[in-house]
Amino acid sequence: MDKFLEALFRGALVYMTLLLVLIFAILTISTGYLSLKNRTFRRVVLVADGEIIHKNLHALGLDETFVWETIQDLGMEDLSQIDVLEMSEDGSIYLNKKKNL
Repeated sequence: MDKFLEALFRGALVYMTLLLVLIFAILTISTGYLSLKNRTFRRVVLVADGEIIHKNLHALGLDETFVWETIQDLGMEDLSQIDVLEMSEDGSIYLNKKKNL
């Protein structure tokens, strides 16, 4: 009888260990997925309605030179042509031109 209880205890211990490892793996993967998913939607507005948003530039450690170089790279010459210029956390740029030009 003692051997039976010992075997039962070992089996339960193995089962609980595997269950804890599985729960840890699921939580780790889901947490990583959610943090990546949230990052794809975060954008910082650099230009709004043709005006540079200086506080956002400074928060990112950037200056006006970055904005001017970026809009020139995108084929724009003037801030007044821009409705919104945003930068995501991965460095990608989103530009929305004004429609009434």
